[in-house]
Amino acid sequence: MYTQWIKRGFLTLLVVFVAIQLVPVNRTNLPIDPAKKLLPPPEVEAILRVSCYDCHTNETRWPWYSYVAPVSWWIADHVHSGQRHLNLSTWADLQPRAGRNGQTMSVVQYKRKLLGNMETSIQEGQMPISSYLIIHHDARMSPQQYQEVAAWLDSEMGKQK
Repeated sequence: MYTQWIKRGFLTLLVVFVAIQLVPVNRTNLPIDPAKKLLPPPEVEAILRVSCYDCHTNETRWPWYSYVAPVSWWIADHVHSGQRHLNLSTWADLQPRAGRNGQTMSVVQYKRKLLGNMETSIQEGQMPISSYLIIHHDARMSPQQYQEVAAWLDSEMGKQK
């Protein structure tokens, strides 16, 4: 009797697992216009490509496990959220935003704020997020890599006029 319940429970879980694989997940990488990208120097781009591009560009690499629900839902949600917050592939398309005080920032102010937030998030260890680092160990920046990225971000903030 007890064995029968275990078999039914296992079969039910298997059917549910197979059924949830049919739920669609948007893993589309939108086309990239090179003229609209934020283009760091090659050495900085190499660091960002490993640590940031999967969630903050339209160049996401979708590994095999991003095709298996429910993990696929979670990963797609993280990627789309990251792209909404900062998408380096659409940098030139940024629009003015309202600040916390309700006043609208200019595009230049907004870009400076994003670059500053990027530097702070990396420096404080908030980015890349810890769940990403569990599988992508190479995404953790060394102090030297952070210094290279920080110097570039500072330079880029100075260019935003």
